[in-house]
Amino acid sequence: MRGDDAPRSRPAPRLLNPTMVEIAAVDDSGQLQPLPPERARREGLQLIVVAVALSSPAGILLTRAAEAGGGGAWSLPAVLPRWGEHGATAAARLMRGSFGLGGLALRRAGGARYRADPVPGATAERGLVQLFRAELASPDLPAGGDGGLRWLAPAALAAELAADPRRFGPLLRAVAAAGTLDAWAAPGGEGA
Repeated sequence: MRGDDAPRSRPAPRLLNPTMVEIAAVDDSGQLQPLPPERARREGLQLIVVAVALSSPAGILLTRAAEAGGGGAWSLPAVLPRWGEHGATAAARLMRGSFGLGGLALRRAGGARYRADPVPGATAERGLVQLFRAELASPDLPAGGDGGLRWLAPAALAAELAADPRRFGPLLRAVAAAGTLDAWAAPGGEGA
């Protein structure tokens, strides 16, 4: 039974699409546009992608590529930043959410552009990579040990990329082609 003096609840704010996450995409005129990832890919717009080169004494951390055309190949951990999200914030969200690593000192380490050619079941993708770097004293990760991870020394990565580039996703191939990996060494070494 409800009387006139009974508290009334306020309706929740109405969202146009509460499940939609908007990312930053670059249109043909070079302007940033907030769009759902699927629409940005369908329209062939360039995506803003944040990748992290996480290094330890064991090398650089690689994951199975999620970008279009990656086909399960090895790549750097990457995420699409949300609309209005700074690259460093997206990189921290990636490290915390995927590997349980918080409080990392993330440093901007360059960037690259990539194009992932379509493969069956995927859409062509163009990306503008903002690359960040972080270091761990140990290769032990608190989370993410699902078998889709691999540590690889920079010299071994360069050799494997040269021998069989198809084993690596378009994002990692583009970062390597831009020369970003050339000077990398173990934490504290040259290029760190």
